Amino acid sequence: MSGIYMIIVAADSDDVHSKLSILPYYPFMKIEIVPIRMVNNINQ
Repeated sequence: MSGIYMIIVAADSDDVHSKLSILPYYPFMKIEIVPIRMVNNINQ
């Protein structure tokens, strides 16, 4: 499977899209969001 994979820290999908909108090919990209758990060391 080819493509570009990025890890982006964002509050929600709107935040992800606002961060990605600065990329030149953003309107032509197929965006697939896969949420991952972020480790919070403060609460552990």
